[in-house]
Amino acid sequence: MRNFRNLIVMSAVALGSTVAMTAQAKTYSWVFATSGNQGNVGSASHTYFDTTNTLALKAHGYTAHNTDTGSHVVNGVWNTGSVQDTNLFNKYSGPGATDETGLGLNRTGQNEIGTNNFIQFDVSNLIAGHYTNLNFIVSSIQQGEGYTVWGSNSVGTPGTLLRSFTDNSGSNLINSFLAPQFGTYNYYSIGASSGNVLVENGVSVDAPAVPEASTSVGFSGLLVIGGLSMVRRRRVRASKVA
Repeated sequence: MRNFRNLIVMSAVALGSTVAMTAQAKTYSWVFATSGNQGNVGSASHTYFDTTNTLALKAHGYTAHNTDTGSHVVNGVWNTGSVQDTNLFNKYSGPGATDETGLGLNRTGQNEIGTNNFIQFDVSNLIAGHYTNLNFIVSSIQQGEGYTVWGSNSVGTPGTLLRSFTDNSGSNLINSFLAPQFGTYNYYSIGASSGNVLVENGVSVDAPAVPEASTSVGFSGLLVIGGLSMVRRRRVRASKVA
């Protein structure tokens, strides 16, 4: 009888473990500039869809009256002063120029993001959908140039400095990173701490983890437990007859 009970418990544990398994999350990515989609976007705001045409990522370009250097950053917050809408620019530098292709701003230095510019991304839909691992890529970082990342819950305001990077060696033309404190801020802004940079093609996010299709496995587990119960009942009846 004890062995039978142990078998029931082990079967239930195995069943529970099977149901808890999850499938690998799907990754969605955005391509801003291609050979057929390059140049001045024609507006400061544009909604880009990922390569499967499923998820939207809205970007908005700005030029700030105050740059992000010196006294204009106080306690990690950029005091931009007034901001002006600035047209987005899909910069495409050819099939082999993977470090010079992405999203910049029109009529700025090399049509990229300068020290008095920022591009703000609305990620509120990704947060609401429980997506994870939002990964940004910044490129065209020449030696001595760098970028900044800001988080905010207000449109047109960069907000709080979350990350900064400067390439002092000349060997980091592309830099990839997960959005800091994802889920806290509805808006992420990318700026330049020096020189000018791009938001590179390939920004990505992972879909929420989805449980494996375990209906058939679970049903099989229930059949095993049910079958064991029937065996037990037969044994009890047999013992009574004897």
